[in-house]
Amino acid sequence: MGEGGCMNNPRHSANSTIWGTPPYIIEPARLVLGSIDLDPASSARSNKIIKARDYFTKKQNGLTQRWQAYDLTRPTSIWLNPPGGWHNGEVGNSEVKQWWRKTLIERRQPYFGHMLFLAFSMEALQVTQVMCEYSLCDFPTVIFNKRIGFIDPATGKGVAGNTHASSITYIPGRVRKTRLFFETFSALGAPMGPINWRNIPK
Repeated sequence: MGEGGCMNNPRHSANSTIWGTPPYIIEPARLVLGSIDLDPASSARSNKIIKARDYFTKKQNGLTQRWQAYDLTRPTSIWLNPPGGWHNGEVGNSEVKQWWRKTLIERRQPYFGHMLFLAFSMEALQVTQVMCEYSLCDFPTVIFNKRIGFIDPATGKGVAGNTHASSITYIPGRVRKTRLFFETFSALGAPMGPINWRNIPK
């Protein structure tokens, strides 16, 4: 759940930094992840929907934390709906790119199980191709067939008028549920990704 500020206008992602995830996306996400151990960009209110076992708030800054859940005996399952806008107010320095780079770092860690990365705008598929080791396009992705009514955290209600197409990407680690991801989310959109699932970056 992106926690960066209040969403006033869902039409302009650079000016809107929070987009709450609606339950109809979180429910299939739990089927894929098994359970959500960690949400590194959340809040107490947001977690009422996400229901992660652990989460980091804006103050805790998930970009500076280890994405390892409290249970050290098993791999961590992670949900991430990253905040948008410009990182530290620097125009051109995308928050989404910063969170994606952090994802790639965490993916190398022994505690990383698997993860779902929700992109408010498909622009994320483009910006992560620039100055990143891998892009979202290198991993299994589903492009939603309908515009998502993201939730305004101030009201707890879905916001109409989103002009952005959105996507969700599965990042396997010690746990690999790629087929289940495609089977589960294909009901909500069109799958894309590596031509051969075995070509997913190690």
